[in-house]
Amino acid sequence: MRAIPIPVAVLGLLASQPAIAPAQVRVPAGGVNLQPSLGPVTAVGPTTCGSGGGAGPDLTVVSVGFDPSRHVVFTVANCGRSATPLPFVSDVFIGSDRRDTAKEPVLPGRSMQTVMSTLAHDDSCASVSVRVTADAQNVIAEDNESNNQRSVQLVPACPDLVVDEIKQDLTDANTRYTVQIKVANHGDGPSTVPVTVHAQVAEALGGVPDLQSPTVPPLAPGQSYIFHLNGKHLVSSTVDVDLFVDYYRQVVESNEQNNVSHKTLGPH
Repeated sequence: MRAIPIPVAVLGLLASQPAIAPAQVRVPAGGVNLQPSLGPVTAVGPTTCGSGGGAGPDLTVVSVGFDPSRHVVFTVANCGRSATPLPFVSDVFIGSDRRDTAKEPVLPGRSMQTVMSTLAHDDSCASVSVRVTADAQNVIAEDNESNNQRSVQLVPACPDLVVDEIKQDLTDANTRYTVQIKVANHGDGPSTVPVTVHAQVAEALGGVPDLQSPTVPPLAPGQSYIFHLNGKHLVSSTVDVDLFVDYYRQVVESNEQNNVSHKTLGPH
């Protein structure tokens, strides 16, 4: 299979389809997210706090990352031997934007809890800076106030939709064939919504192009989807097939340059 420049007809249609703008949800100034997704409270591990932890509370952010849906997930540990006397909040920044101020309950001494931010979500596939500050409003008197923040550089897991195969599928006692397509997700993240494939099929020697718009369902990393284009062709015919996966840019991908494919199917 070889990649070719996008046909003029496809370019013209694509120009009229703007990319879907990613949703940028932010906490209003002074607002607090009262419903983050909270994991269970567990005991700190033997290496979680190192040599830290005195008699009083001591909050620290021990990990920051993205979940498969590209929401920020972080773990706050209380390395001190005393529980926090009050609930507290953690600020979550992506780049310079505060995306969440997540309220967390009282955290017992020598325990930790993982939080999935319901608001801090990244829609790009580029490297981004993520910063989390525990007890951002300084309501907890801690033995160590200098270890409440963690900053990391992360690349979200993203899909990469590619046409893996265009081939003949014989039918009618091997006298005709349909065009079989396989689309795969070569990325490390899922495609979370169905996407449209712009398909153009034309028999050689001046055949009128047949434009079709099949749909590919959401695909997990490594998953593929096989479908057939409408129409049957004589095994003696030559057919040109042009495909554009995710034609309406419904998902953000790690590689947007490999969505177009072409293949000529010759006499069988």
